[in-house]
Amino acid sequence: MRATLLTFIFVFFCALAFHFLENYQGANKYTNLPQFNLDSQILRDPSSTQSHTNSESSHQLLQFLKEEFPNTQWVIHDSRGQVASSIVGGNIPGVGQSSASILEFTQKICEGLGIPAHQLSNTVQTRQSNSYSFLHEVSQEIEGIPVYKSYIQIMTRSSDSANYLIKNRLSKIRSTDMTQNFNIHQARSGLFEKLKDSNPRLISEDGPILFPLKDETSEVAWRFHIESDLPYYTESEILVSAKTEKILHRFEIKTATQ
Repeated sequence: MRATLLTFIFVFFCALAFHFLENYQGANKYTNLPQFNLDSQILRDPSSTQSHTNSESSHQLLQFLKEEFPNTQWVIHDSRGQVASSIVGGNIPGVGQSSASILEFTQKICEGLGIPAHQLSNTVQTRQSNSYSFLHEVSQEIEGIPVYKSYIQIMTRSSDSANYLIKNRLSKIRSTDMTQNFNIHQARSGLFEKLKDSNPRLISEDGPILFPLKDETSEVAWRFHIESDLPYYTESEILVSAKTEKILHRFEIKTATQ
C-alpha cells in the first residue's frame, strides 16, 4: 500500500514538472520574438527590419528607406493590395520638430512610395495623439485640389520628436481629368432627380475634390452629404462627377438599422 502511494506521488510530481516546463518553453518562445515596445516605441531587434509582404513595391520601398536613411530599421506591412499601408521604425530624432521637418521627411518617403512630392500639400495638421506621441498629417492634392481621403500620417514621440510609425493613405495618380462640365448646383439637381423617390434632403456639400479611379487616373467631383427615407432612413456621402454627372462613389454614413 505504501509503495503504491509513493509511486502515485512520484508520478504526480513528474507530471507537474513536465507541465511547468512545457508552459515555460511555450511562453518563452514568444518572448524571444522581435518586439515593438509600446512604451518607448522603439524596435528592439535589428533583425526585424523586413517587409511583411511579398509585393515588389514594398521590397523596393524597404531598399529605398535603407539607402535614404542609413543605420535605421523598418518593418513594412501592406493591407491594400500591393500598397505599403504601414511602415514601422526609423526612429530618426527631430523629424517632428517643426512643420518644415515633417514636410521634408514626407517628401522623401513619398519618393519611395512612388508619389510625386508636388502632390503633397504644403501644410501640416498636427495633434497630440496620446501622452507620449504626436500625429502629423499631410494631405494629397493636385493643382490645389484635395484628393479624396488621401493623406500620409507620421507618428512622432514627444520626447525626441523621432518618427516611429508612418500610415500611408496616398493614392497613385498618373493623370487627372480636370474637366468640369457641371457645376455644383447642376450636379446637385441631377443627383436629386436620380434619388427623387427616396425624398433626398441636403445636409452639406463641398468641392471640387479629386476622386481616384482604378487605372491610376482621377477626375473632378462634387461631394454631397444627404439624408433620404426609402427604403429606410439613410445618411449618405455621394461623389458626383463634374465631367459626366455620374455617381462615382456612395458611402452610407448612417442608416436606421445601425
